[in-house]
Amino acid sequence: MRLRYNLRKYIRRFRLTKIIMGVPRLMPYTKSHFSRSVKHFRRGDHTQKVDNLYLDASGELHGSAQYVENYGPHKRLIDRYGHLPESERQQMIFARFFENIYRITEIVRPQKRLYIAIDGPAPLAKQCQQRQRRFTAAQNREVGNFDSNNMTPGTEFMFNLTKYLGYFIRKEMNGFSLWKNLKVIFSPPTVPEEGEHKILTYMRSLPKEEFEDESHCIYGPDGDLIMLTLAAHVPKIFLLREDQYTVDHLHLMNMGQIRKELPKFMGQPETRSHNDVTDDFIFQGFFVGNDFLPKIQMFHRLEDGLEKMLSTYRHVITANPKQNLVINGELNLQGFYEFVSLLAEEEEYYLSQQARIKAPEEKFVNQTLLDNITVDKRNNHILDFKGYRQGYYAKMGIDLKKSGYKKKIRELCHSYIKTLIWIFEYYIKGLPAWRWAYEYHYAPLMYDLSRHLSVSIVRGDTYDFDYESASAPFEQLLSVLPTQSANLLPNPYRKLMLNKSSELVKSGYYPDQFDVDYEGKNKDFQGVVLLPFVDYNRVHECYEKMKKHVKTEYARNQLGKNTIYWHDAKYRALYTSDVGSIKNLRVRSKEIDPLRV
Repeated sequence: MRLRYNLRKYIRRFRLTKIIMGVPRLMPYTKSHFSRSVKHFRRGDHTQKVDNLYLDASGELHGSAQYVENYGPHKRLIDRYGHLPESERQQMIFARFFENIYRITEIVRPQKRLYIAIDGPAPLAKQCQQRQRRFTAAQNREVGNFDSNNMTPGTEFMFNLTKYLGYFIRKEMNGFSLWKNLKVIFSPPTVPEEGEHKILTYMRSLPKEEFEDESHCIYGPDGDLIMLTLAAHVPKIFLLREDQYTVDHLHLMNMGQIRKELPKFMGQPETRSHNDVTDDFIFQGFFVGNDFLPKIQMFHRLEDGLEKMLSTYRHVITANPKQNLVINGELNLQGFYEFVSLLAEEEEYYLSQQARIKAPEEKFVNQTLLDNITVDKRNNHILDFKGYRQGYYAKMGIDLKKSGYKKKIRELCHSYIKTLIWIFEYYIKGLPAWRWAYEYHYAPLMYDLSRHLSVSIVRGDTYDFDYESASAPFEQLLSVLPTQSANLLPNPYRKLMLNKSSELVKSGYYPDQFDVDYEGKNKDFQGVVLLPFVDYNRVHECYEKMKKHVKTEYARNQLGKNTIYWHDAKYRALYTSDVGSIKNLRVRSKEIDPLRV
């Protein structure tokens, strides 16, 4: 069922829940199958020394804002800070955020480097997801409440946070702190890429012997960090995560040990490249669920999705040991075809099984599926796949009764495969393209994906990318914000979102109303948000035209660099900033390119 939301009128009380995107149930799966490599402990009961600690800190920032501004999963009945001025609450958010960062370094104690990363301007594929989240979040935010979109690159909030951290990192290192003998690297929100990917980029830029021989630990809430730590391809790497269900408890995962166990776990010979085995596992995880693509329909309601991928994989390599998914760091399309074709054989079964599941609410009923299900005397659910396929693609505007539909499905499948390759390269090697995105609301059916691959391989289709460049922070804000958050942009750029004469408004990028398709889902956050996709070139053109007429150069809109800090006992300086002053500063700093150590 599709529900339409009116962003100007529809406001309701809503308690947000934390949504961990990416591979479904990856953390429970990892704990279950690699329990000896996962340590669960109460905060204060365990410490771990490592050479390098990397913090994907954006999650901590959101948690600090939720606590101070009283929203999110732990909203209190009494808003203890609501009476304070906005500026004072902002300082409280920053202070809590920095305190939490320091507490993490008391648990995992770095001996050489501390790297703090905050999300910067994201690739277009990620912006598509951010846009959907921000538009749906806008419908639930009460008038006058804190706007969590403040925590997007390019806002005054993030600019103030950057200045705050610049001061307090220096202050912390200037005293008798755990940080005194470290190199502290801060990657602010003006440095492009998501925090976790900035971390991997930095790690890979280390000298080879340090990258491979030193110990590393990454901290962050994102489920995809399990895959990212594996993708680092280093033997000594850990992942520290908060336990979502037990207060003041954490998990420390020895991802190097898990990586070591993967060949045996996946039924692979020891002679095969360890990196390729790891990459096979990573690719299977992304295929069943990721942040950049809509989920394939047969995988919905699949509780053991990763296990299903692995069992299918084992069948493929048993039949043909040479048809692995990854060979020498590249996706093997023939092996992928064998993998997909085996899954396609079971598509009708898994879809018919979905028809047995009672929807928790009427809006979740999968009417397209039920209209093509027949139940026999033995309660077998029989799917008319031809009819279902027609109804499924009709939701995408593809009419199987009209000429030209084959070309549309071919383009759909090509884009889906290309995006899978984009994701794989993003995690294994680094970002392949800034402006690539899958611009469809639904995935192809496995039946069509399999058929397309068989022809594509024979035809010799290629999947190439143009790297291009990152969006400026204001460009990203124009692409992802709903009109309720237009005030986060300076007034001249705000007009591009609000004025009826704006080309972006005329293009329908900021609708007052939009539909969400909940058909076949069982949670609100799984709904397909049917917003128009943003054309980057159009946004860029409007942004550049406005920029020529605006005399002010906004520092928060400039793409920045990382800053490295180190203590120097012989150095003395007076440091002053908007946040405060430090006499007898013994901390040096310099800006470095994000790709440099």
